[in-house]
Amino acid sequence: WAERVHMEFFAQGDREALLQLPISPLCDRTTTDVTSSQIGFIEFIVAPIWQAISVLIPDLSDEVTTNLQENLRFWKSDAAKKFFGKGFLSRPAAASPASFPAAHAVVGRSSSGDDPDGGLPEM
Repeated sequence: WAERVHMEFFAQGDREALLQLPISPLCDRTTTDVTSSQIGFIEFIVAPIWQAISVLIPDLSDEVTTNLQENLRFWKSDAAKKFFGKGFLSRPAAASPASFPAAHAVVGRSSSGDDPDGGLPEM
C-alpha cells in the first residue's frame, strides 16, 4: 500500500511541477524518502491513534501492537531503505498531461470499472 499511496502522491507532484506550482510535501519523487515518510506516519499518526483505540478494544491490543512493531521494524530495515529509498519510482519519461493517469487509476483501479476486485492485492 505504501507504494500505491506514493504513486498517487508522486503523480500529484508531477502534475504540480508540470503546472509550475510548488510541489506539495511528500509529492516530489526525486526527494521524498518513502521509508522515512512511512516511519513518521507510523510513529506520529498510527501508533498514537492505536494507543487510544486499544483501550476500547483490548482483545486486539497484543496482535495489533505486534503487527505495528513488525511494520516499524521493516521500514527501519536496510532492505526497506534499499528498495524504497529516494527516487525509487523514477520520473515518467514524458511529462505531459496525458502521462498522468487519474488518481484512481494510479492506485490500481481501472477507470472503466473492468477490474472486478478494484485493483486490491490478493489475500
